[in-house]
Amino acid sequence: VAHNINDLPDVVQRLSAEIRSQYLIGYSPRNDASDGKYRKIKVELLQPAGAASFRASWRRGYYPQGSVE
Repeated sequence: VAHNINDLPDVVQRLSAEIRSQYLIGYSPRNDASDGKYRKIKVELLQPAGAASFRASWRRGYYPQGSVE
């Protein structure tokens, strides 16, 4: 938060760096059956030594969409 106009360049630089370090990962299951069964998802983060701490959020699982046959 910039409380003073002189703080604005630093705030913009920090915000820009944060935006550039965000990633979105997609997932496509091998099992495409719409059987209505809950499927768990496991995500592991491996942090290199000396790297800043990671933060992640994800769904723990999902129910496949579509009609049950």
